[in-house]
Amino acid sequence: MDQIKSPLAARNIPTGLKSCVIHGYGSWHEAIAQGLHDFFTRLVPKLKEKGFATYLVEGGSRSGRALLAEDHFHIIVGGPAIYGPTILCQPSETETPSARYLSTEQMIATAANYDRDALVYVKPHPHQTKQGRRQILEICENHPNVKLSDASIHDLIEAARVVITQNSSAGFEALMQKKPVITCGKTDYWHATLTPRTVPDLKAAIEFGPETMAEFDYEGYFHWFLERQCLEPAKDNFAARAWARIKDKLMLN
Repeated sequence: MDQIKSPLAARNIPTGLKSCVIHGYGSWHEAIAQGLHDFFTRLVPKLKEKGFATYLVEGGSRSGRALLAEDHFHIIVGGPAIYGPTILCQPSETETPSARYLSTEQMIATAANYDRDALVYVKPHPHQTKQGRRQILEICENHPNVKLSDASIHDLIEAARVVITQNSSAGFEALMQKKPVITCGKTDYWHATLTPRTVPDLKAAIEFGPETMAEFDYEGYFHWFLERQCLEPAKDNFAARAWARIKDKLMLN
């Protein structure tokens, strides 16, 4: 197992999941380097047998932070989770601007600056225009810990500490995975999310979101939202329920 002690050495590591980078925080780094933990003394030969190259880096160091921004097989020991928020982008911000409270740039910058050691993934919308994608990429390039990703939306949600969007339907998918969701715009599912309207509110939502939503009754919400609020044309009572909803919205007798 090679030890990485400089940013130059870190840059020489081939990208890809066949490069296993072990980030040892605090006393863990020295203990792993000295072979004091059976977990790693037994794991490293097995990885080598399977074609992996293994590297050890001090967690939180300049080299370690640089490596976290690259595509490797990362193992974090004694430190924080490597993933911070995942940001789900909208296809365009030019339409219905009143529907959003914060811009994509504000969302990305706030998430990136909240914890500069946490990796923030930004997922473009499938219908993002080339110009929109370039604009998002330019924003991401201003923050070393932000990475534009085309990975599976389900995998990104699973890895995230919190999910941030304006009002993407993928935010509802994150709720289905019981993830804290922060919506920076008007949504149909706002009842189950944190909805900041300012950058300071967004910072607070990122910090306290997991704690605030820890006891949220997701199953109860889905029953209320999907069974009681949504209208299904296939059901016998669809017309009556739809008309009742229209009368209520228009305040008709």
